[in-house]
Amino acid sequence: MHIRSAAILLVLPVLALVGCTASANLTVDAGKISEQATEALHQSNPELEIVEIDCGDGNVDLVEGEIVDCVATDTTSGAELGAKVTLSDVEGTSYHLSVKIDDAPTNSPTATSAPEGLTVPSTTLAELAAGALAEQLGFTPTITCSPADVPLVVDEQIRCMTTAEDGAAATTLITITEVNGTDYKINAEIQ
Repeated sequence: MHIRSAAILLVLPVLALVGCTASANLTVDAGKISEQATEALHQSNPELEIVEIDCGDGNVDLVEGEIVDCVATDTTSGAELGAKVTLSDVEGTSYHLSVKIDDAPTNSPTATSAPEGLTVPSTTLAELAAGALAEQLGFTPTITCSPADVPLVVDEQIRCMTTAEDGAAATTLITITEVNGTDYKINAEIQ
């Protein structure tokens, strides 16, 4: 009978320890994650014009597979895109991170001034527009634009003279619809 009492006394302290156990994760400042994510994105995609990735304030748990919701800002258009930063290979305070940027912006960017005077020759816009219109028209029109250089800015427009094979003339409105660094897309519309 005396042995059973001793066994019960040994079990009770173990249960008491289990009830009081707590765990805590190591953390890293969200600002540091923002800086590292921006740097990692620039290294893996140097053509992207991302000013910064902002992962908010506070701390991020250093846990394998931790996903941090952030915002990436595009310098050329002002577009804000969702960004997911995922932590991996976490060992203590060492970790690796990967960045995934959403395809569509979360805001409606407005036209901004061309960064550092970035322009595109109007002759290049005319060639692109002629190629885009060729399939629709069944022939490649001759398009002449001025001024010589156009600011590379979303929603920038230029009116050009379009001449058909038979000499008929019309106005074509060329609009820059998307800018990503020095890459851009246009829309050409005969008016």
